[in-house]
Amino acid sequence: MNPSRANWPVVAGGAITQFQRSKDGSTWRDRAHKVALDAIADAGLAPCDIDALIVASESDLISLQVNPAPVVASDLGLPYVSAVRVEGGGASGALAVRTGVHHILSGLYSRVLVVGFDDAASHLEKTGVGLVYGLSFDAEVDGFLGASAAALYALSAAEHIRRYAGSERELAAVAVKNRHNALSNPNAHLPMASTIEDVLASPVVA
Repeated sequence: MNPSRANWPVVAGGAITQFQRSKDGSTWRDRAHKVALDAIADAGLAPCDIDALIVASESDLISLQVNPAPVVASDLGLPYVSAVRVEGGGASGALAVRTGVHHILSGLYSRVLVVGFDDAASHLEKTGVGLVYGLSFDAEVDGFLGASAAALYALSAAEHIRRYAGSERELAAVAVKNRHNALSNPNAHLPMASTIEDVLASPVVA
């Protein structure tokens, strides 16, 4: 399939909420509803213009909602649009965007709304969140043996360094860049100024 560039999907609008623990009594439904309306308005559209909805959510163990897409659609006053959930661990958001692109390229839909959310900090303790994230990998081999997401990512980073002759200093530069970029984003989770030396001298967590 090689669609012409003239028909290639575009991102017409977007919105985001702050990455932080909710302290105002709101739920994931409130935040998903607000960000969806903001994104639709940013695109110069109204909810009635949307003909398909993609919702990204990593785990119903976190949200306590097995099938959130119809819930979000109903809250937006769109109970009859095509609504599906996409999940793929930490890549759920990117996979939802890709699914939205595929919806449009199929010719079945013209205006697709993609909403991503997770509610990790609202009802679970830190250890519970860690267990759920561990189950995002191989539950039988990794999750129930106590392997955390941090430990598994650390192993992946170590293997990347070994395979491509990299260094911890190069990986530290990525953390410095990300944190620096966050300083310009009021919605970012951990904005901070740091140096490569700061990162290399920080405690090892996995």
